[in-house]
Amino acid sequence: MRNIFDEVFNQHPNLIYVAGHEHSLQYIKKDSVHYVVSGAGSKSTFVKQKEYSRFAHEGIGFAKIRFDPGGEVTLEFWSPKSPYDPIYQQQIFVNPYKPLPDIDSFNQLDFTDSTVYVNASDQYETENPKMLGNNYREAWKTKIEVPVFDIGREKGGLEILKRGGGQQTRSLRLEAKNGHQYVLRSVEKYAEKAIPDALRSTVGADLVQDQISASHPYAAYVIPPLAEAAEIYHTNPKLVYLPEDPRFGEHRVDFANSLALYEERPAGNRKTMPHFGNSKKIVSTPDVLESLYDDNDNRIDQRWVLKSRLFDMFIADWDRHDDQWRWASFKQGGGRLYRPIPRDRDQAFFVNEGILMNKVKRKWAMPKFQGFDYKFSYVPGFNFNARYFDRDFLNEPSLEDWINTADSLQNRLTDEVIENAIRLWPEPIFELDGEEVIAKLKSQRAHLKEYAIEQYKFLAKTVSVRGSNKKETFLVERLDDTNTRVRMYKRTNKDDQDELIYDRTFHIDETNEVRLYGLDGDDLFEVSGNADKGILVRIIGGEGEDIIKDQSKVRGAKKHTRVYDTKQGNTLELGKEARNMTSDRVNVNRYERNDFVYDRLIPLVIGSINRDDGIFIGGGVIYENHGFRKVPFRSKHMFTAQGALATGAFQIKHNATFTDVFGLWDVKLDTEISAPNSVTNFFGFGNETTFNKRADEDFEVSKAIDYYRVRFKYFNHQGMVVQN
Repeated sequence: MRNIFDEVFNQHPNLIYVAGHEHSLQYIKKDSVHYVVSGAGSKSTFVKQKEYSRFAHEGIGFAKIRFDPGGEVTLEFWSPKSPYDPIYQQQIFVNPYKPLPDIDSFNQLDFTDSTVYVNASDQYETENPKMLGNNYREAWKTKIEVPVFDIGREKGGLEILKRGGGQQTRSLRLEAKNGHQYVLRSVEKYAEKAIPDALRSTVGADLVQDQISASHPYAAYVIPPLAEAAEIYHTNPKLVYLPEDPRFGEHRVDFANSLALYEERPAGNRKTMPHFGNSKKIVSTPDVLESLYDDNDNRIDQRWVLKSRLFDMFIADWDRHDDQWRWASFKQGGGRLYRPIPRDRDQAFFVNEGILMNKVKRKWAMPKFQGFDYKFSYVPGFNFNARYFDRDFLNEPSLEDWINTADSLQNRLTDEVIENAIRLWPEPIFELDGEEVIAKLKSQRAHLKEYAIEQYKFLAKTVSVRGSNKKETFLVERLDDTNTRVRMYKRTNKDDQDELIYDRTFHIDETNEVRLYGLDGDDLFEVSGNADKGILVRIIGGEGEDIIKDQSKVRGAKKHTRVYDTKQGNTLELGKEARNMTSDRVNVNRYERNDFVYDRLIPLVIGSINRDDGIFIGGGVIYENHGFRKVPFRSKHMFTAQGALATGAFQIKHNATFTDVFGLWDVKLDTEISAPNSVTNFFGFGNETTFNKRADEDFEVSKAIDYYRVRFKYFNHQGMVVQN
């Protein structure tokens, strides 16, 4: 760590580093760096002068650094024992003050119609493309003509409001004189924020940075015409060059001489911008969620969300978490209707190439990195980053809706639309990647219905239907052995079914369970209907005084309605089909939006060696299954098997854990089979046995220990109950 700091400090001559941890007064100068210790304000400890030390004092006191108008910088140490004169005084360097030019002189800068030939980055060369992938390395290093960004003249002059950026991107938020805001986002990515502190400045960090080359540097600015054809909202990024411009002030160092994407910021009032829906109020995802929780008059246009998400799959944009969206809002009735605006298209066309990333993309590892190809192998894995977004904002469309939306996109995204969009790239970039990207987009378009069906079925297995902090009525009808209908109504004091706000029929071959969350408010839940088979319905009442009724019947011993709420303050009318899970626990009716976890099947390769059997080789799997409020999993199984090449001995193990089987008690099962030639050492019964080191001579074995070797068959099975 110290070496890293030294390397940084030495890049800035005459840097003063001040510390107060040590209870002493010290001045140390090494090269052009000045180290000042002033930590003796209340107590002091022993200190002595060593190498590079100019002053060291054991005693109470403090340091004072004086910057004089002529540029002289003087260090003084003061002590209460010498109140009128410093105990040490030294001019440490002279750095005359150079006033910044008047801002008006900056405004005389004019980059109008200026262009440069520049490439996006020089750091993605590799000597091992087979392992690390070819990716878009050529596109990153190819020079293209780019207009120079003139911050003083663009939109009548832009003011820098703040610096932003995610884990890999640097950005600046700008504002024009009319109040409209814009964003500059670096084309180059910086991986250090996405890497744990312990791995920074390691080979691992270099590897992550290298794989930025899998993102196309110019993907974002060919997306608008595709989005326009798909009839979804979009930004309109322009590629610009940021010069060495003093008007960037403190941000000049980090942004000068680099490429950036310049675009409108989807926020506030955008009533004149059709690509934002001419919305007068654009808000963030947390704001939308708060609005939905507060009032059931506020709704999501889920059909609009659906076509936006299918479009993400079309362009292979895997990074669609909550913060990658803004929302256009429109007045509707007594509330607002929200439609999503996708932003930050940096991961569109992200590829997966090379031996290393081919392993990373496996279903059991990080399938979101499948990459832009002719077809996805596992659609739910590709959509990992949107797992909470999709389950929240796509819980109503039917399979027919998904298929019809995919069909509509296929018709709108014609060959001509695709080809014209990709040809917006500069000629050198199109020559490198254009034809291949066009071919992949056409192939992805052809598979959109397959993706829609696969993602729909994945989401349909478990569906959460959320109310609001106002009053709602939830009606569940078990229509027959196959279908269960769920409706939610806005509820007023006069009417239990004032306005229908949710309606979906679930099918038993698609859906395992439906979870109904009332949140706050006095809600009414009614479950009815008789069937031989049925979907599990969980009712989580919420904080209000709820009425919960279940008159349904499903054949069999299993109870298909489960009720979670507090024991007091609610009215329950439950039949035999309902299991009463009410409790005094404070979290019994909590709503957890981000509770979904993927089931996992992880392959294992194992091996060992011992002197008796030689080499053992084998394999196995770990399987984790997740369920409602089962933390960290509902069940976990590890199965392994290995065998000895020389003797034929083998070992089979199975370890299983089941969470919260009996209240807060887990069940653990362990099974082991070793046969037919397992081996151990047996020296006799009792604690007084000895090892005859001459057993090889007495009993004609090659080694003494061989006399005590015992071959056996072994079977063990044990179970236990453990408090979680």
